[in-house]
Amino acid sequence: MAFGGVVLSRWWRHLVLVLVIGTVGLRFASQAQAVSERMGLHVLSLDELDKVQQFFQATKSAETESQWRYITIPFTLADLDRLDEWQRFFNQAQQYKIIPIVRLATKFENGAWAVPTRRDVPRQVQGLSSLRWPTEQRYVIVFNEVNHAKEWGNRIDPAEYADILVFTVNWLKSEPYTYQVLPAAMDLAAPSGIATRDAFSY
Repeated sequence: MAFGGVVLSRWWRHLVLVLVIGTVGLRFASQAQAVSERMGLHVLSLDELDKVQQFFQATKSAETESQWRYITIPFTLADLDRLDEWQRFFNQAQQYKIIPIVRLATKFENGAWAVPTRRDVPRQVQGLSSLRWPTEQRYVIVFNEVNHAKEWGNRIDPAEYADILVFTVNWLKSEPYTYQVLPAAMDLAAPSGIATRDAFSY
């Protein structure tokens, strides 16, 4: 790949892509913020939506009554066997005017979240694409806090994450739906060491 007349190595290509995706995500977030107030929560379970709605109802004002709110929720490999429950969740989210931001996850084993394989990602994408989402825009976060070893197979490997990120973005973008893809969040408080790496160093 040529960039500014310089041929980039495979590792640098991934770095440029991650930076571009992050910049696009920040632009999107700033544009959304300029349009109206945005509020969101993070949940871990499909059965937490009623509590989320109660919280949102308690914080609504006359100006925000018609606004949609956001939640983030993980979608694990085990959830592929619970797609009926996910569809009910999405139906209820639409009723409550809640936009889910789905964070991909694998399975917890040997004290850490397993590194996704190139078989895991298409299976998860197929599962998500089989569902009717509450909105046309489908928001997906590609895994979580990968500057923590326990979030990535007990190791810190930016190049490997970049490979999986590129693969996942390409797979989602090949689907006939409007997927908005965000890279993994980083723990900005994590120091550089054996178990974690500073987010900016990562």
